[in-house]
Amino acid sequence: MSPRAAALRWRALVLLGTAFFMTILDGTSLLTALPAVEREFRVHGTAVHWAVTAYALAFAGLLLCGRAADLLGRRRAFLAGISLRVLASLGRGFALTVEAPVAARALQGVSAAIIAPAALPMVMNAFAEGSERNRALGIWGWDRRVRCHRRAAARRPDHHYARLAVGLLDRRPGRGGGAASRLVPPSA
Repeated sequence: MSPRAAALRWRALVLLGTAFFMTILDGTSLLTALPAVEREFRVHGTAVHWAVTAYALAFAGLLLCGRAADLLGRRRAFLAGISLRVLASLGRGFALTVEAPVAARALQGVSAAIIAPAALPMVMNAFAEGSERNRALGIWGWDRRVRCHRRAAARRPDHHYARLAVGLLDRRPGRGGGAASRLVPPSA
């Protein structure tokens, strides 16, 4: 395999991981903007929360239709999902009424349901079985761990950072330890 082809695979991993990260991040990113949305559109209560709920319902409901990526082709489905995400984001940005962002969020949920099932199989197909694929999946898993820490920090930042510090310093097998366990000598 040529060095150019190998470099393209790693770039594809970055692109796919970023796209997948955005599908998960977008599920909670609007929560911080809800007060601004309420002020901008002069609405309160459940009307605003539908913007968050529309994304979650569309994403979770259509995620079960992930077989479409297998039937239509993963690359084609992935590109369709990205295109739909761009269009929905533009629609959300230019919204003039409160209903438009809710509809755009639902379309973003549909795009996430298209992107998510197509991304990981594309990573699996890009890398040969063995150490190279294991490395790629390790990077993919790290991306997922960052998302989990971000969500936990958004809920309870004080508890999250304390637990993260304990997890980094805990040296028992299977309990984290990461880089911090290599910094502390075994006799400590």
